[in-house]
Amino acid sequence: MKREVHRSFPDDYEHVSTLSRALREEARKNGRTDIVQMLKTGDFISVCSTDLDILIDHLCCRPSQARASLYARVACLIICEWFDDVPFLTGKAYQNIVGALTGEEGLREFRSITKELSRIRKTHEANVREIRNVAIAHRDHDVEAQLAIMEALDFVGIVALATELTRWHTLFIRFQSRMWNRLAEELGREREKGNGPTGST
Repeated sequence: MKREVHRSFPDDYEHVSTLSRALREEARKNGRTDIVQMLKTGDFISVCSTDLDILIDHLCCRPSQARASLYARVACLIICEWFDDVPFLTGKAYQNIVGALTGEEGLREFRSITKELSRIRKTHEANVREIRNVAIAHRDHDVEAQLAIMEALDFVGIVALATELTRWHTLFIRFQSRMWNRLAEELGREREKGNGPTGST
């Protein structure tokens, strides 16, 4: 039996991915490459969140100290990717689409969501990056440095950080769901018009 992974947002990734794929196909038919990229960004964030959920689920089970250490360190790797990539992917081009779909009020709300991620990043980035660089990416070949970081791992702190990011993902995906509703309406209008491909905005 498949073991459930606890998430704060009720939909699982498979459901979200199926809906996103359908919207991407419709957007491609309408020549909306900007919308396709927006949807791919949302999928990237969901994949990161799902990977992190699975790692933390295994970490909390703690079958052994060595396995718990590995799960915690790989979680830090995923978190660093999140910190590096998500701000870039949700930058100006993404926010232009948000503004077009949700208006100025929606754009302000989305910017407050990105500011929350920036706060989390500033608080935790230095610590998780050191763990990633030394003890999982092995960029420092000094095994004593690696072992020192591994022995000092704060499992509770890593779980707490992952929980913060899961909550952030909940904010993001709820906002994204509203954008998808607007997008579905817009693509539906284009389909009814039957005017063929439209240009990117």
